[in-house]
Amino acid sequence: MAESSTGARAGGPTPASQISTRASGPTPASQISTRHAAVLIVLSDHPDPEILYTVRAQHLSHHAGETSFPGGGKEPGESPEETALREAWEEVRLDPDAVEIQGRLESRSTQRFKFNVDPIIGRVRDIDRVKRSLLADPKEVDQIHWVRASALANPINRGTWRFSGRSGPAFKVEDLLIWGLTAGMTSELLPLLGWDQPWDPSRHIPLS
Repeated sequence: MAESSTGARAGGPTPASQISTRASGPTPASQISTRHAAVLIVLSDHPDPEILYTVRAQHLSHHAGETSFPGGGKEPGESPEETALREAWEEVRLDPDAVEIQGRLESRSTQRFKFNVDPIIGRVRDIDRVKRSLLADPKEVDQIHWVRASALANPINRGTWRFSGRSGPAFKVEDLLIWGLTAGMTSELLPLLGWDQPWDPSRHIPLS
């Protein structure tokens, strides 16, 4: 489980309870595609919060073995928050009643599958109890990881992925590789938490 940490930037970290005033609201309708999804970014209630990631099951037809936040497609009548909470329960048995919704990050559209994805931020207070209660659904999830914000912000764990003419931010914390949409969301989250640090975008992080 990746949990290493380093110091924060000047000014200190932002408690998870304060990020709701900085996270963005819903995306304008003009930016939303015809397919909708949401993910849940789960934070522990600490100055250096732990963030929940999952590694998708190897047998899945899409994004097998990749690191992600719990989430999936929206069902009729659901809000993005309801979708994110339902998917987190289905994938890792995270009790929706244990999560306090804090806000949203900017919505993102996936190029390949044409989904509009809403990242929902949620805080959990009793992190030890929550950790004990989690159980990965083997149909969807191979692993559960908690990674501290300080580890993600550490410049030695950051870089850029490149694949098929595309590129973006990436993280490599111990053996856990985070790239693609999930890394983009993580990059947006860190400044909100007060854990952003200068890093070298020219540093290449291979995808295998």
